[in-house]
Amino acid sequence: MHKSAVRLFIILGFFILLVFLLINKQNSFSIHAAALKEVVFGLGGYDPIAPNDPLRVYTTDLGVKYKTTNYDWGAIEPTPGVYQWNKAGGTDAQVEGCNTILGVPCGVLMYGAPLWAVTKSNQTLKEHYEGGGNPYLSNSNYYCAEAPLNMDVNDNSVVEHYKEYVKRAVERYDGDGIDDAKGKNGQPLLADTFVLYNEPDWYQRNCGQAPWNSRDWNDINKDADLNQNGRPDYQDYAVLLKEFYQAVKQANPQAKVSFGTYGNFDQHDLRYTRNFGQDDKKTFFYKVLSYSQNFLGGQYFDLMNTHYYELYHCNQPWPKYDSYSVGSIRGQIAWQRAIMSQFSINKPIVITEIGDPVPREEYPEKIQAINVFKLLSQAASAGVEYTNWFDLLGWPANGSEYQYGLIDKNQNYRKRPSYLAYQIIAKGLEGYGFNSLDNSNMNNLEGYLFSPVSSSNKILKEVLWSVPTRPTFCPVPYYPEVSPGWDKARVSRPAPTIQKKFSADSLEIQDSFGMVNTIYDGQAGDQDGKKDQKVTINLTSMPLMVSFVKKSSGDANSDGKVDGADYVVWLNYYGKTTPNKETAGDFNLDTKVDGLDYAIWLINYGN
Repeated sequence: MHKSAVRLFIILGFFILLVFLLINKQNSFSIHAAALKEVVFGLGGYDPIAPNDPLRVYTTDLGVKYKTTNYDWGAIEPTPGVYQWNKAGGTDAQVEGCNTILGVPCGVLMYGAPLWAVTKSNQTLKEHYEGGGNPYLSNSNYYCAEAPLNMDVNDNSVVEHYKEYVKRAVERYDGDGIDDAKGKNGQPLLADTFVLYNEPDWYQRNCGQAPWNSRDWNDINKDADLNQNGRPDYQDYAVLLKEFYQAVKQANPQAKVSFGTYGNFDQHDLRYTRNFGQDDKKTFFYKVLSYSQNFLGGQYFDLMNTHYYELYHCNQPWPKYDSYSVGSIRGQIAWQRAIMSQFSINKPIVITEIGDPVPREEYPEKIQAINVFKLLSQAASAGVEYTNWFDLLGWPANGSEYQYGLIDKNQNYRKRPSYLAYQIIAKGLEGYGFNSLDNSNMNNLEGYLFSPVSSSNKILKEVLWSVPTRPTFCPVPYYPEVSPGWDKARVSRPAPTIQKKFSADSLEIQDSFGMVNTIYDGQAGDQDGKKDQKVTINLTSMPLMVSFVKKSSGDANSDGKVDGADYVVWLNYYGKTTPNKETAGDFNLDTKVDGLDYAIWLINYGN
């Protein structure tokens, strides 16, 4: 750009700066992004939070902000019309813990069915299962009480009993003074969300249903109909979801209904196809939405509920939906939004289970801790309402199986390294919302920038690490020749050591294991070795949470100079709202490109 033109811009700039500073009595260097949604991390599973539970300290010390529990119909109504609410004491105690200790209403998973409500074809399976028979004798002989298709949805009397039970259960937690469940302090208990069954697309939970296409296990050309009522199982679930929705809303119009926790098992199953992402319309998820829209008059849920486990889900077609993290939970959420958009559904998404197990000795606990940082930051960037880690106390109890918990209860309730990792990121990002992706090195860096929700807080935080070169990266490659044993496939590809430069006077750095280090500009640890208002650090595959006060430089194109080229970027975006931050001329990171950003460029011009 010609020098005379630069002088003209500078003169004009001082005038604009004066006007804007007079009109906007706002800090020009604000890092507060407008309308940020605070990230919320919770716990899934059946973890202790009841006020009288001596283990509740594990939950409260973590920084947990949301909690789910469960309700078993089979225990509550063993005889038609006879309700044993005392059997809900455990659930009541959990809800009370949510209310009084966490200060939030609980979410309640509604599952199970009493024997009298089970279809005739499945009663013998239930008797076999409860009588000590081997539940894995064959897929067709596996009964699980969580599977909604076990209920005889063709029997109107059964459906009416179920709706009445749902209404009574919801009524107990609405706090209106009528038939309320109460805590030890005499106060009504509150639950805000009710979920219809757990992972209805998982074939084992569905008594043998093949996950891909929701088809018959023995004939992939047929939709599964395991309760043998002449209607495919996905239709049974859609019908039951409508009945459930109407019952919940009748009892408490403010309560939210959640689609059953969708596990995406039909996406990753390889029994019938390797055309990942090519069969969306054949998935359980799509079929339920389609049937509900076309035959039941609409959609009957307020929240879309999903699960994600790196162990099972990484090798799905998510890169098609997310080129940044090359799949992961971000891709899964984007895929679900894409499916819902085909039916004009725009509803919030929640993650009630996200986790990473420790399968015996082959998978070090330290990797689970590292993945706590990665998975939770990825999930927070996907725009979900909340993310629940599964789980706290380590399921299942049998030490020979995968262990998902942050606590090893088989070793005197020992805290795993992942416990501290969860605590660090949950408390570290409390009061923060996702701001933007770090695109400064699209080859080898994955980073998620978080800004404080309060404008009085000036500290930014970024969770970031080095990754192998995109787009071939997947942290959990699947090897078809390895069978059985998914744990054998957990081979991380190496990531290079790279550098990241921050415009700041100092950085506070914390890793998944609690190691804290402060690096000052130009001092030990600053890899560029210069006092230049920038701090450069090395990054490896170990994720770090970096806290800093950003110096707005006005360098839009990241070439290390603030000059006319950066002004052109600002000018091209002037007046627009953008999530692209400095690369779009938004130098104060408030999502708007305006005169305040010009002032920052002007002050730093020539540096």
